[in-house]
Amino acid sequence: MKQIPDIPLSEQIRSEANLWAIVLTDDPDNDILKQDFAAWHAASPLHAQAWRETLHTWSLTGQTTPAFAHVSLPAESRKPLKKIHRSRMLPKSLPIALAAAACAGLWLGFPAIQTAAMADHRTAVGQNSRIVLSDGSVVTLGGHTAIAVHYSAERRNVTLLAGEALFDVRHDPHRPFQVKAGILQARDIGTRFDIRMDSTQIRVDVQDGRVGVSRQMEPSLPETRLGPGDELALDLQSGRISRTTVDPDCIGAWRDGTLVVENDTSDHVIATLRRYYPGFILTPFPERKLHRIGGLYNLHDIPAALRAVLIPAGGTVHRLGTHFMVVVPASAHDLLN
Repeated sequence: MKQIPDIPLSEQIRSEANLWAIVLTDDPDNDILKQDFAAWHAASPLHAQAWRETLHTWSLTGQTTPAFAHVSLPAESRKPLKKIHRSRMLPKSLPIALAAAACAGLWLGFPAIQTAAMADHRTAVGQNSRIVLSDGSVVTLGGHTAIAVHYSAERRNVTLLAGEALFDVRHDPHRPFQVKAGILQARDIGTRFDIRMDSTQIRVDVQDGRVGVSRQMEPSLPETRLGPGDELALDLQSGRISRTTVDPDCIGAWRDGTLVVENDTSDHVIATLRRYYPGFILTPFPERKLHRIGGLYNLHDIPAALRAVLIPAGGTVHRLGTHFMVVVPASAHDLLN
């Protein structure tokens, strides 16, 4: 039988499929929900297609075990069942739930899918890992991090594909050590340094020794030299580079389960917390103004850490089941009324 090609799906149908994923993950043994889901699934071939795509994408992310994947569809679901009781499907905070479902669809395309095939070493959410490379250099990977290693007789190149890593490099003047992270590259001059990359920023912190940082596509620009306690951050939207100083002893503190934040924006901190939470932290409501924060955050208690990040600016966290936390800034609180 000739296979019918998939049809482009609307954002509404994708959001509905993601919303079903949310409620079924939270309550996979609810028979009433299963019946309503079967009715939705059978109502249109596009619903079935959206559900297949949702299952496939969620399984690739590794963010959380897709318990809803085991929801069985009865044989009679091939024909429409009784009308769906949407009030039983939807959480009480409907605007929050719908925004989260739409946001989940975007979040599922995060680099965990694209980088898996390219990575030589990677970690799961919430997992740190210490890797000893063939030259004796040590790389400690933070949660949900991936690197690719390219060693030759002349050079030692490492690419940070996603996440954060602390490099303790064995210096060899005849065999340079270089780390690429997005459009930035960091050249070791005998050192220990940390690189973090998220969707909006690439940051380099030097704990010991010296590092030369440059842009890969702009070789004519002079290399920036960093020493102990120096931090360089590249804003990926504006292209602006900023420099500051931090306590060298606090660099890499995440290895022991403590995130040390010094005058950073809330979106960057939330991006780090995501890598340690075995579920989804969704930010469907854009903040009008990012606030800066500082403090110590426990990476073993992400819900508490997230609340501590948001409270100073009046933000809140809303739980959708056991796997989803939705960030609601103060400017979006009227959606709850």
